[in-house]
Amino acid sequence: MNQLRALRIPLFLLGLALVFIVERYLKTYDSYKIVLIIGAVVTLLPIALSFSLMQKVKAQGLLAEAKSWRLVLIWKLLVVLAVALYFVYRWTLDTTLNPESLGQKALLVLWLSTLFLGLFMGLGVEFSHRMNGTGENAEPNRLAYSSKIWLSIGFLFLGLGALNYGAAKKDKVYDLSYFKSTKPGEATLNTVASLSAPVRTGVFFAKDSEVAAFVKEYLDVLAAKNNNLQLEFYDKDFYPAQAEEFKVSKNGQIVLLKDGNRQRIDLGDKLENARKKLKTLDAQFQKALLQLTSEQGSIYFTSSHGEMGWGIDRHSPLRSLRNLETVLRSQNLTPKTLASTFAPIPDDAAAVAVVGPTASFTKEEVQTLRDYLNRGGKLLLALDVESSGEQTEEVVVADQNEMQALLTEIGIQFRKDRLANDKEFVRSTRQKFDRVYLYTNLFGSHESVSTLTRNDEKLNILALHAGHLVVEGGANNWNPVATIMTLRSTFIDTNKNFEYEPTEVRGSYPLAAAAEKGMAEGKKGRIIVLADASMLSDPPLYYNGNQWMALDAFRWLTDRMNTAGAVESEEDVRIQHSKGRELVLFHGSIYLAPLLILTLGFVANRRKRGRA
Repeated sequence: MNQLRALRIPLFLLGLALVFIVERYLKTYDSYKIVLIIGAVVTLLPIALSFSLMQKVKAQGLLAEAKSWRLVLIWKLLVVLAVALYFVYRWTLDTTLNPESLGQKALLVLWLSTLFLGLFMGLGVEFSHRMNGTGENAEPNRLAYSSKIWLSIGFLFLGLGALNYGAAKKDKVYDLSYFKSTKPGEATLNTVASLSAPVRTGVFFAKDSEVAAFVKEYLDVLAAKNNNLQLEFYDKDFYPAQAEEFKVSKNGQIVLLKDGNRQRIDLGDKLENARKKLKTLDAQFQKALLQLTSEQGSIYFTSSHGEMGWGIDRHSPLRSLRNLETVLRSQNLTPKTLASTFAPIPDDAAAVAVVGPTASFTKEEVQTLRDYLNRGGKLLLALDVESSGEQTEEVVVADQNEMQALLTEIGIQFRKDRLANDKEFVRSTRQKFDRVYLYTNLFGSHESVSTLTRNDEKLNILALHAGHLVVEGGANNWNPVATIMTLRSTFIDTNKNFEYEPTEVRGSYPLAAAAEKGMAEGKKGRIIVLADASMLSDPPLYYNGNQWMALDAFRWLTDRMNTAGAVESEEDVRIQHSKGRELVLFHGSIYLAPLLILTLGFVANRRKRGRA
């Protein structure tokens, strides 16, 4: 009997372990029921032993010891009750994996709490029972006190666990430390709001993926904007039919599907791989959505007058439009080269762009552009005061007399006098030449700069070799308006010494202007003029201000203002994320620290009672 008394706890724990192993790993095997019965018998045997010992000492009149065995019996019965509740819970789930109804969730909480409290009560009772006397020397009150202490610890851990679970499941995340992913930007929200037909969005991530939570948070905001954005969340391994339908080969992908066409965004299923892509998720999603829902357009760039182009110039990247090409393609606009402006502009042209010409346009070429505008065409004209190179010496840019004549008809004049600012400028080389590197946040109320205007407190645009415009009253039914102006401390550097002279006038000079003219059949001719072609070159387009200037300019020209607005990006946010380290600190603070304090208090209390 004494040997059985010593084995009752190991047998009880062994029985519980067998039940767990059977339920977790052997459920599909034929031996499932046999091993389950063995586990149940091994679990119930110590309970029967405790009950018989309680009855034995009670029959002998040793009521104090009988009370001690009753407490030993109660904690074991609590654990068995928790196991029984677990099987009831599993029965209610049937074939589903997760609780859905309120009753199922209540059963889940009930069996876990009962098991947890039963085990903690058992710790207190068994520790005290080992030092408890027998017969008339038994101290049931000591066992009861110990069980209450450990039950309190159990309730403390349950509360902390519930708080942790609730914080993890709460539908709002307050990110104060290591990670910040992107959120839907104004442009993407506007694009989603304009959807007139359903777009299915298949989101494929493993159920335990850390990336999925960030993606779901982002997509839920968009889906709330328009029901036509239909979200479908799958785990590829559990939903092979849907994976085949969306043509997904692995988890970690978002696929947009519309009318048999699809666009894929590949983020990755692991946070360490996806963190960089998550920061630009908004730009990626908007690009994919536009590829499916917007009409593809072509922007023709003139190329026979020394204009800026796609390659990097041997003198300076300020002559390259590679970043502009990327911006256009993100809006489903394809840049194409216009070999000659003597022939009529192609019919598929959404707009024509003349960026940084160094040679003059002939009268016939300008007439081609004039006819194109009068048919409702769209033109972006970016002129230069000099070739935008890193060298300080001026590279001569031919006068554009014929182009000036066209602008005069519209009510705009371009002046090649270079602007400078000795107070507010971009410091690059730490030389006086830097004073022609201008920045500004003065924007008009025109649609073509709407994003800049709404964000003028945090956005600037860069102009690195700027002339200026003179915007006059509308002519020939055109209505020109200045859209971007320099800071008021800017002056015209007439003697090109980068110094302000009393004869030079400080003021806010127009850097950009837009004009529109109504045509027959409801068409509208539109033009945007920039006094500095370098505003569209590669280095400035690394900055948000110049990116959004280019985006909204081409959106307005091509009549796509329904997608206007800022695109969110968190690329500048440094990510410092170590899951293991964060978990150690978190659980150490809420579990280990309180447990250490309670343990020290328990030991001190025991020593005090021992001395007494």
